[in-house]
Amino acid sequence: MKFLIFMFFCLPNILWACPNISGDFLCEDNGASTLVRMRQNEKNGSTYYYDVEFPEQGILADNKVILVPDQGPRRNSTYRAYCEKTAFKGTLRGDLYYGKDYMGSFVETTRMALTVQLDLEISESTELYMPEEPVEKTFDSKTCKRQNPVIKI
Repeated sequence: MKFLIFMFFCLPNILWACPNISGDFLCEDNGASTLVRMRQNEKNGSTYYYDVEFPEQGILADNKVILVPDQGPRRNSTYRAYCEKTAFKGTLRGDLYYGKDYMGSFVETTRMALTVQLDLEISESTELYMPEEPVEKTFDSKTCKRQNPVIKI
């Protein structure tokens, strides 16, 4: 009976726990190299991910939808950061405007997870929805090589 209680209450938390993606990773993108120094800690019971260079710009993976200030053609935007299986995901969605004219909507999703080699895989997808037009989708993925050694215990 105790085992069933454990399975009911604890197993979902284990399965949906946020992955540990802390480490230093070298990302190559169009011939340019960028060092990403990911760290994480707990804040208010949720995982907080941040780059060492910009700790104040971190992301709290709490599965809550937050409003994002309008920026250029992007308006009425929301952002949700969450963990799913072994990945961290963030979804930004909102409306697109040209001046005062509504042009359509967008959904951008970022996914970060560790590979079997413990490198950081980052994928980004964008979907644009314009009235009377087919959905336009783009996808980009890159693997950033781990720079610091992994200590196995």
